Amino acid sequence: MDAQLLATLKLMDAKSASSWLDSFADPEMLDYLSALGPNQLSDVWCLLHEARRARILALVPNDVAAVWRAYLTLEPDSAGRLMERPAAAFAAETTIAEVVEALRESIKRTLITYVFVTEAGNKLVGIVTFRELLYADPAQTLADIMIRNPYALRPETPLVDAMREVVKRHFPVYPVCAANGTLIGQIRGQ
Repeated sequence: MDAQLLATLKLMDAKSASSWLDSFADPEMLDYLSALGPNQLSDVWCLLHEARRARILALVPNDVAAVWRAYLTLEPDSAGRLMERPAAAFAAETTIAEVVEALRESIKRTLITYVFVTEAGNKLVGIVTFRELLYADPAQTLADIMIRNPYALRPETPLVDAMREVVKRHFPVYPVCAANGTLIGQIRGQ
């Protein structure tokens, strides 16, 4: 996927984006659609031909399909419409050295404030701040240093209620989890 084309796509209105994406083959269209946030994905998705949507959905991996279902069913005034993909999520047993190495290139392109710690089924179990990563022993695991049971927003939470929580807590980034605890996104608090 071309980063410049993706940046251009993210600036387009839904109609222009759907027309532009229509020129791509299904796998390439899937890549670009997967990089969109829930608002733009929902707006563009509804403008695609039904047959094209069916072909694209057939290509979507199961873990991504769950996220898409969450995105595409959100109410317009819900907190989930502000979601973006989690910037950094790793299994609890991942070592600090492995996380740092994996993030080495990502941090050049993306602001990463927290590492979200997950277990089976992508269930959120903890958060690690970058400061903790910096001072941790490289042989330690995320489970050793994580803040357990972090606060998370729900995607269906009305935007007004989510804003109250953000104002009260003052976190720079909030994980967004489905009812079963599955990490599906993040929302920046600032």
